[in-house]
Amino acid sequence: MNLIKNKKNYFLCVLAIFLVLFITITCSRVFSNNVYYLDAGGRIELNIKGNYDNLDAYMTFEIASESKNGKIRLSGRNILADIDSNIIYNIEKQQIEKWIDTDNDGVSELTILPNDTSQSIYIDSKGLVINLPNQYRFSINSPKDFSIVVENLSNTSVSFSKNVKYN
Repeated sequence: MNLIKNKKNYFLCVLAIFLVLFITITCSRVFSNNVYYLDAGGRIELNIKGNYDNLDAYMTFEIASESKNGKIRLSGRNILADIDSNIIYNIEKQQIEKWIDTDNDGVSELTILPNDTSQSIYIDSKGLVINLPNQYRFSINSPKDFSIVVENLSNTSVSFSKNVKYN
């Protein structure tokens, strides 16, 4: 009878340990959805692994606002290409570029768009400024690891999430 009771206690202890592990892993995945909080004037450096698959591989860097208002600056990359609008933000040249198809034979023409600070996204001397709330997906081609600095330009706290997808 004692042997059965000991086996039962042992089984319950092992079951409890596995249950605690399962809950811990599940909670860490659910609650760590890459949400970042920045106080006014705060900044954070986001380290991103390069895409080593091949030379044509690229990654999608998505940044989405969790705040209803505010302004952030992304810096650390010379070029960010907006996937949804096919606009290239050339921070190094301080210009916003868009390639427009001129005819059906695949020829495209470069158009320089105005860098208007009243828009939801524009270039300043240090990087790409995004007025919140907005969501953007950028295509980045980098075989090496790199970092993007996100800086809060607002007088209030802001929160945002980031997601990196390797293609």
